[in-house]
Amino acid sequence: MGNAHSSALAGRSGQAEILSDLPSVVYKQSLGGGQLLKSSLCIHDEIGLVVVKQTYPKQNLGEIKKYEEDLLEIKSRLSSLASPHSLPVTHIQDSGSSVFLLRQYAHSNLLARLGARPFLRAADKLWISYQLLVAGRQLEALRTAHGDIKASNVLLTSWGWVLLADFAPYKPHHLPPDNPASFSLFFDTAGKRTCCVAPERFRDRAAGGVVKEPSAPAGALGSSTPASDVFSLGCVVAELYLDGRPLFDYSSLLAYRTGALEEPNLLRSLPAEVRALVARMIARDPKQRPSCAALLNGPEGRAMFPDWMADVVHPFFARLLRIPPDAAAGIVLDQWEGLLEELGGKGRRERGR
Repeated sequence: MGNAHSSALAGRSGQAEILSDLPSVVYKQSLGGGQLLKSSLCIHDEIGLVVVKQTYPKQNLGEIKKYEEDLLEIKSRLSSLASPHSLPVTHIQDSGSSVFLLRQYAHSNLLARLGARPFLRAADKLWISYQLLVAGRQLEALRTAHGDIKASNVLLTSWGWVLLADFAPYKPHHLPPDNPASFSLFFDTAGKRTCCVAPERFRDRAAGGVVKEPSAPAGALGSSTPASDVFSLGCVVAELYLDGRPLFDYSSLLAYRTGALEEPNLLRSLPAEVRALVARMIARDPKQRPSCAALLNGPEGRAMFPDWMADVVHPFFARLLRIPPDAAAGIVLDQWEGLLEELGGKGRRERGR
């Protein structure tokens, strides 16, 4: 026990020393991380609580600069959203030996929330699922891909607003299916073998043992594609309704890719309307996956999400995004009765159809 305690203290002091050179940042505690990135909770002079992700890049200087430019371009594109469901990197610091990515801290992530009490109710899951598809629709409209959507990268504020974080233009779009170490390095941060990576991203090696990366469509940003992000979102929606059980692990995803597995075993455990939506999102052929916008407007989305979610609830909470907490609480208190009355009227009209 003494040795373990000493090691923890040494790790904490070492990470604090590494971060001490960052301007305006004070180390608070470690948030863990995988082989690629180490995460720390820090206090920033201007932003407040921030997450700092540290990596030791092995790429050449030109590639590093390209990834930094991509992250800043993602930030710029997302800044145009009036009610964003994304939380991009806000600052990038390059020390020469390490690159530090800073973003605002959020209350929780979906992976942690699924294992915490009080457990999510059916209404909570419906609201989170709707916001996930709206987040995907926003990215599609901005021609921006995330590249690593999974439950741990879905952040939740204390009042339930969903934010996609940790955009990954620096991660490869294609992976070799015969090298699990590549998957572990880039996409298995938690070490649980949960896999939300679209099957088309696993590509057999060409001559010479190299997995060739494709060129991105003109104007598109990110290492992934919208169809790949839709697949990942479908996996997260399923995991949400399965109370934290993943739809795919690494081996079952590879079996699904080749057709050896017709459909994931847990798909039939989902409620009927959720199963219909997720089945469209995780289609093996990326050309068969609808966009998030099409899903929200299509029969699966209309069957799952009531009209009042888009007409009343989402606009109401979107108004609170840029309002100080005390003022937001006052608005909720003043308008709560009217909101319930409006929701009641919408519900009666839907039941009367």
